[in-house]
Amino acid sequence: MKKIMKTVLVAALSLTLAFCAFACGNTEGGGMNNGNGTEQGDNTGGKPEKPEIKGQSLLSDKTFSQGLGVKGLVASGADAEIGRYFDYGGTVENPEETCKWVLGQWSGKSDLRKAKETKLSDGGYNYRDGGKSVTFNPESGVFNLSIDGASEYDHPRKNGEGWAHSLIEQTFELKRLEDAEHLYFKLRFTLDYVENLMSRDEYDSGLHAAQLLWYVTFRNDPKENSMDAEGNWVNGKTGDWFWFGLPIYDNRYDTIQASAAYDQGTNAYISGLSNGYYLPTPLETGVDDDGMPWTYEFTYDALPKVKEAIEEAQKLGALKNVKAENLTINYMNFGWEVPGTFNVSATVEEIDIIYVAKNK
Repeated sequence: MKKIMKTVLVAALSLTLAFCAFACGNTEGGGMNNGNGTEQGDNTGGKPEKPEIKGQSLLSDKTFSQGLGVKGLVASGADAEIGRYFDYGGTVENPEETCKWVLGQWSGKSDLRKAKETKLSDGGYNYRDGGKSVTFNPESGVFNLSIDGASEYDHPRKNGEGWAHSLIEQTFELKRLEDAEHLYFKLRFTLDYVENLMSRDEYDSGLHAAQLLWYVTFRNDPKENSMDAEGNWVNGKTGDWFWFGLPIYDNRYDTIQASAAYDQGTNAYISGLSNGYYLPTPLETGVDDDGMPWTYEFTYDALPKVKEAIEEAQKLGALKNVKAENLTINYMNFGWEVPGTFNVSATVEEIDIIYVAKNK
C-alpha cells in the first residue's frame, strides 16, 4: 500500500519562486495514511472526510489523450515554436489541431523533438532524448517528468547560464475571479528521486537547485476602465499580469517560504506561496523503509492568497490600481526547473484546477 501524505481543503494562510530565501517548518493540516485506515495527526482516530467539490475543471484533456506539442530549446524566437507532436504511435489523429497540452523543455543539450518513442506495457508512452525523458499514459492520465543532469550539463552551471526545464503547459478558457467563490488546486504525486551529482566544492546553493514548481498567470481585465485626472488607469492597466506559484519542492529547503518579487526574465511580478500551506514538509523522495512510495496529495483553495498577492505587489509598486475582482486566469505550467547537475524524476497521478462559481 502506498504511504500517502494528504492535505485536504486546507484553509488559506499568506506568499515562491525560484531562488528566494526560504526557511524550515511543517504544514498545518497535513496527515499520513499509515495503512490502517486512520490518519496520523487526526485526534478523532478516524479518517477525515474528503469533501466533494462541485465546480468546473479549468483543464482540458486531463489524461493527455489528445497528445502534446513539443516546444524548442529557447523561450522565444523561431526555435521556441512547437516542432513535434507526441501522438502515441500515430493513434492520435491531427494532434496539431486537437492537443491541449504543450511541453516546454528550454535549455540543456537534449531535444525532445527528436525523442525516441517507446510504448510501455501499462499503456503509457515514453519519449526520451539524452537526459530528458517524459512519459504520458493517455488511458490513466499518469505522467512522469525526468531530467538526467549529467547528460544535460558539461559542467556545474555558472551564473548567467540557462538551465534545463521540463514543463507541461496549458492555456484554458478565460475565467473571471469576480464570479469565483473558490479556486482549488489539486495534485497527487510522487518524488521518485532527486540526486545531486555535484561535489561539495562544486555545489553553490545560490546557483544550483532542483525545483518542482506549479505556476498560473492572472491578467487584469476590467469590464470598464478610464483614466483619472493624473493619467492613472482607475482599474489598473488592462493586460497587466502576474505569476502566481504553488511550489512543490526545492532541494535546498525543508519548507519553501512565501515570497514576492519582480521577475526580470518575463518582466512581470511573481508571487509564490509556502508549500507548507498545503504539503506536510519536508517531502520525502523514493520509498520508505518498507519499500512503499511516498505519495503526496492536496486540494487547496488559493483564491484568498491571490487577493493577498495583489496587495503585496502593490506595496512593491506593481499592479497599480488593479483589483482582484477584475482578474482573469487562463494559463498554467507545471514541472521541473533544474539549474544544476541533478538527476530528478516526479510522477503525477492527478493534476487539476477547479473553479467554483458564486451562487447568484
